[in-house]
Amino acid sequence: MSERPGYGEIPEPEAQVVFSGFVPRLIAYIIDGIFITLIALIIGMSIGIAMDLENMAILEVSYTASGIVTLFYLLPCWAMLGGTPGKLMLGMRIVGSDGSIGGIGWSRALLRLVGYFVSSLPCYLGFFWIAIDKDNQAWHDKISRTYVVNL
Repeated sequence: MSERPGYGEIPEPEAQVVFSGFVPRLIAYIIDGIFITLIALIIGMSIGIAMDLENMAILEVSYTASGIVTLFYLLPCWAMLGGTPGKLMLGMRIVGSDGSIGGIGWSRALLRLVGYFVSSLPCYLGFFWIAIDKDNQAWHDKISRTYVVNL
């Protein structure tokens, strides 16, 4: 509550939480996938050229690099920033059940990453769950007690 001279107390407006839906989260996922793929290809090609590998071996190195890049892309972004570049560009943040938007911390980010694998196992059903859940939570959100909100 705040006070304006001569008017008494004025109620503060309630903050409205808007959960990010399936389509915006899918677009952010695609943006992040493009970033990860480009970084992994650059790393894989650089290693392949430096080691004078054949084309198929370069692709294998790039594929391995994509897994490593994914870990070093997702975990720090979730833990410290509260979202990946794709989510941040679209005005979304990952928040914990306490509502803090400054990052979800390392343990919760790691739990969310494990949840990503669970969400993807049955034909990505855990990701599609966003479309039918009342809070637009995927399985990895439920596992890590996180929400994706629009700011």
